[in-house]
Amino acid sequence: MKENEREQSQSIAHPLNVCMVTAYPPRVGGIATYASELIHAIKRYGHTVEIISHPDAEVGGHENQKNVYGLMDIQRAGWERIVFKKIQELQPDVVHIQHEYGLYATEGDYGIPIVDILFLLHVYRVPFRLSPTIRSIAR
Repeated sequence: MKENEREQSQSIAHPLNVCMVTAYPPRVGGIATYASELIHAIKRYGHTVEIISHPDAEVGGHENQKNVYGLMDIQRAGWERIVFKKIQELQPDVVHIQHEYGLYATEGDYGIPIVDILFLLHVYRVPFRLSPTIRSIAR
């Protein structure tokens, strides 16, 4: 079986809309590289991936990258609310938060704003619905 035939046979009937909160290239580092490779693999199965990342203006930013939103400006007070509102707007089936304290921490806060996002996702029940794929997994 050819590679593209194998990929097509692995696609699923009900694609998911996945939102990833993570470091992402052009940021350099293991987490950004891992996220990029994971996102590529998820897309191969026919899913859509929206990425919320750091602005990364000092290394070129994300303006020319489709479905990448450079909103996670941890130097800006209230950045976690901006990220949460974007997640609400995207209405994903799955929210994947890639964690490493240095991604979300500023001096003295130990990355606590990411906990705020998790709390808001729970309280506001995001994702809002269970896709057919998630329902089948949950059974």
